[in-house]
Amino acid sequence: MNLQTHDRFLSLRYLNAFGLLALETVLIYALYDQLFKHDLPCPLCLLQRVGFAACMIALLLNVSYGPKPWHYGLLLLSGAFGAAVALRQISLHVIPGTPPYGEDFFGMHFYTWAFVSFVSIILLTSLLLLIPRNL
Repeated sequence: MNLQTHDRFLSLRYLNAFGLLALETVLIYALYDQLFKHDLPCPLCLLQRVGFAACMIALLLNVSYGPKPWHYGLLLLSGAFGAAVALRQISLHVIPGTPPYGEDFFGMHFYTWAFVSFVSIILLTSLLLLIPRNL
């Protein structure tokens, strides 16, 4: 492994560790909201948490064993699953007269933030995979 490949390997590990920390923050806040604000999650919210946890597993595999294509594949599949569940929940509350579920956070509800997060995970992972390896 030459120096350039080693530097890319370390930077990818740090990037994955940062993503893992960001997702931990999301799930810790969701648990805080559930336990201390008594905002019980619905079944779709729980499925979104499963999607976040699966994304965290993929990132943890990258940090522990090094970046591998199938780890990123798991990350993309988990992100797509979570985005589909979040979009389903958003579509349930789009109908006029249907009240939103839970409180909002910076102007959007948690399920909308989850959709934005999952789409960001998919886009950032896709961009990362498109970068040539020799850069």
